[in-house]
Amino acid sequence: MWHNQTLFRVSAQLAAEGIFSGLDRNLKPEVSIAAFGRTGKKAKHTIILEPNEISFDFERFQGFIFQIAKFEKQEAERYKDSGHLSENERHERIVQQQLLRLNLQVLLNELNLERGQNRLSLCACPVWVNDLLVLVTLHFDRSVFLSHYTLPPVPARQTHTPAVSFLDATVTEFLNDCVKALHETEFASGKSILDRDYSEVLRAAGKRFMYTPAGSSHGLFDACNAISALKYEGSEGVGSMLLTKRNHPEIYQLLTLDTPVPLRDYRSVRKLLELAEGNIRLLSDAVNVYGLGSLKPGHDFSKAEVFMINFTKHYTWEFVHAGHVMMKVAYGVPNLPKGQLDEQKFRRDLGLTFPALPEENAQKLWLLMHEVTKLRHGTIVVISEGAAEEAKRLAKQSFKVSPMAMAPSFIRQLTQIDGAMLLDTEGHCHAIGLILDGLASENGNAARGARYNSAIRYVETSSHNCLAVVVSEDGLINLIRKP
Repeated sequence: MWHNQTLFRVSAQLAAEGIFSGLDRNLKPEVSIAAFGRTGKKAKHTIILEPNEISFDFERFQGFIFQIAKFEKQEAERYKDSGHLSENERHERIVQQQLLRLNLQVLLNELNLERGQNRLSLCACPVWVNDLLVLVTLHFDRSVFLSHYTLPPVPARQTHTPAVSFLDATVTEFLNDCVKALHETEFASGKSILDRDYSEVLRAAGKRFMYTPAGSSHGLFDACNAISALKYEGSEGVGSMLLTKRNHPEIYQLLTLDTPVPLRDYRSVRKLLELAEGNIRLLSDAVNVYGLGSLKPGHDFSKAEVFMINFTKHYTWEFVHAGHVMMKVAYGVPNLPKGQLDEQKFRRDLGLTFPALPEENAQKLWLLMHEVTKLRHGTIVVISEGAAEEAKRLAKQSFKVSPMAMAPSFIRQLTQIDGAMLLDTEGHCHAIGLILDGLASENGNAARGARYNSAIRYVETSSHNCLAVVVSEDGLINLIRKP
């Protein structure tokens, strides 16, 4: 296609792995490039793909090639008179580029589904490179990408299309960097496509995502960082702020400030945060703090009109919608929330491990495990059919307890010490601080911690059906059952 095209794709691939694997190691990002241009004496359109081992049906692209030819003709007509574009022409060109991007994206995802590939493809806007129209495409594991919560459809604003998740905003930032690199002729020197540190890309994505609740205000991300960094009389800022328009019918407004406090007045907002306890939260329209209040029960979140900022500890805050933590920010760098356990997957693995388990027990165990995922430290919980026998066998390497029914509010306390908690299938605890035994396993992973590997050894060699829930220090959660 052009000089250094392979180097460009490899550079983009390394950057994608560095950014997205850090957000979720199971996303498995892949970068490909599609170029459309004319070749041969008859100047027929052709498709060139990088990497070139990608297979495709040329006939499926005929409709898209017709759109490319139409775009080419319009491009030539735009520049033939003045050599530059008017404001209206620039806007029209951007709209057509977006349509090409979306049409190729739809086509690629249709092919993914037809081929039975668990793959989601997202495209950048087209760029002219040496008379070729080039589109960079980013591919992910479809089920993993879609497992991350997204906002309901948000009305588009004049200046931008709102991001529906932090992951969505990060994809946009990455693809925009690819487009920028393709525009720069000096890329032939072989430099990386990203002239920004990965953390800077994530910060830019965080800012972009916060445009969605903030509307026209672009300072919300920085304001939340600044407020979270301040202390009041030596204490960390812990509290919540509701983001919504004023006089929203779903908000109980308990206190109204005669003079709203601008969010950029960080110290005053931090001081007011001391008043936000329990369900009482600061009220903000993303520009000012205008009072204190709470959200009415049964609020309909499908309209994406009410959001929440939780200040959890020093220089740490999170963005929440409908109870879903969508972005966590620590020391100014945003990330996807870790430590979320999917109920459907837990119930599926529970059913495969204990086929005769009553629904009542399954629900009880889910409530307990859901509480465990909120822990801010690592732990292991083992659910075993032979919990009583195992507690007796391993009594010398645990604190054996009289079987007791566990309550979600109590399980967090009992997992504060090292070692595993041992539960039976009815949710009764038989031991805490349990040191797991077991033989070495081929499924172990030296890159993971001691908890993960000890849980694998125990589950695979146990004589009883059992399921282990492993919460790592970095927030990752794994369900481990017999192969």
